[in-house]
Amino acid sequence: MSSISVDQHVLFIGQRTDQNEKEALQKAGYVHVTGLEVRMLTFTPGVKSEIIGEKLREDEKGHWDSNNGKTVIITAGGEIWLAVNPKELDEEILKRLCPNGRGAFVPLSNQERPASIHDFLARVANPDHGLIFEA
Repeated sequence: MSSISVDQHVLFIGQRTDQNEKEALQKAGYVHVTGLEVRMLTFTPGVKSEIIGEKLREDEKGHWDSNNGKTVIITAGGEIWLAVNPKELDEEILKRLCPNGRGAFVPLSNQERPASIHDFLARVANPDHGLIFEA
């Protein structure tokens, strides 16, 4: 008997959320989507998919925003968390994660879908699934 296993990992270089912040985000309904592949539902020449956070600029960090019922938090460290109609997040945690206030691109809110439901659901259970963190 033989088998193979293909693991796709994404290297995250940035400031990670601490355990208390992760738990607060999860409790409010957020899913850590950094590094997940997204497929476009409409045809854009030359673009079939994108990786969430791959093109994140420094000036986009520390912001949050909403679009079409989805809310994104892009932490000051560069993690991207997404929720549908989230519960209210503790104000102190929100200020710490998003010191720059509103003004962020909201992934999966306009004609996109996760490329892998498996990877998305794995992130619901484990926010760091498939991520490798720089030591």
